[in-house]
Formats: sequence, structure tokens, C-alpha cells
Amino acid sequence: MNARNNLYGIGGGYDYSVPVCTHLEGFVGIGFEYLHLDILTKNNLLIKNEKNEVIHNSHHTYSNNRKAYSLLPQMGLRYTIGHFETEMRYKLYMAKIRDTMDEYEIFEVPVVGESRTYRAPINETKLQGAPSFNISYFF
Repeated sequence: MNARNNLYGIGGGYDYSVPVCTHLEGFVGIGFEYLHLDILTKNNLLIKNEKNEVIHNSHHTYSNNRKAYSLLPQMGLRYTIGHFETEMRYKLYMAKIRDTMDEYEIFEVPVVGESRTYRAPINETKLQGAPSFNISYFF
């Protein structure tokens, strides 16, 4: 089995903070993220009988491509003292996901042939909230 996975993405955002008391501030913000995932898997299946004759030989390729765009409204509290900063935030992920899949199989034994399965792209919209806690040290 041979597999290759590629994952990359980019994100950015902005927040507006309001001082609550010394070292503590509340903030609201918005962010955007893009994520791309490619999965490619190749399998070869070879089956032999007791006489070492090939009774089945096939090659299978599976490819999956997923793209996600997320809009992230968020709010939270930030505590800063010296070079340290802690943040507790709540993010609301609003994501649009596009997923495509392609399968291809070639048979050599017992008969020569091929099979191809293509699934129409699936578009999903997801909404999910998630708490987050960060600790940072600034040099």
C-alpha cells in the first residue's frame, strides 16, 4: 500500500479588545481559515494458488480532495502579566466544506478490465462552537 497525504491551510483574523481591569481585557473578533487536504492511496492485490499461479491481480487508486472555508466569530478574555499572556476564547466555526472522491481499479487477472467510481462533489455547511485556551510568552 502506498499513501500520500497533503494538508495545508492559512488563516488570519482581527480582534478588538476592551480593558476590564488591570492586566485583564475582554475582546471580540473575527477570523478566516482555509484548509486543503489531499489523500491519494494506491493498493496492489496479488493472489496466487498452491501451484504459484496468479489467480487475481488488481491495482486500486483512491483519491480524496477536501477544501474547507471557515468564518470564525470569537470572543473571550485575555490576561497579560509581564511577558506572559493567557487567553480563554470561544470560537464559532461556520464552515463550508467541499469533498470529492475518485476511485479507479484495473484488473489484470482473471480478466482484463477496469472500473471507475466517481462520486459527485459533496458540499456541506457546518456550524460548531469550541472553547480555546492559550498560554503565550513574548520575547
